[in-house]
Amino acid sequence: MTQDSYAKTIEAFSFKISFQDPGFKQLLKKASEDVTAMKKVESILSDDLKKVHESHEISIVDTEHNGINRTTVNYRDNGKQKKLYFSFFEGKWLIDYMAGRRV
Repeated sequence: MTQDSYAKTIEAFSFKISFQDPGFKQLLKKASEDVTAMKKVESILSDDLKKVHESHEISIVDTEHNGINRTTVNYRDNGKQKKLYFSFFEGKWLIDYMAGRRV
């Protein structure tokens, strides 16, 4: 990876943080010339990416059998209630994305 492509990658990952924190935006501008500023930017981005990875939590709440070939799974994704519909087709359980939706 070249220095230019690394800088563009850092900018892409830091886009969200730059809008939320003006101090980080100034630090990001200095990072191209200052090694310590770049290390600080890398550290902040690393911490932010770790939080995104750790915060994702899925737990199954309930399953409902809708006949022999259909099942509904109720689950929570980061605290938000969601449903997935499954159909048994040709010996396999498959996610039925169109089930439960108006056509």
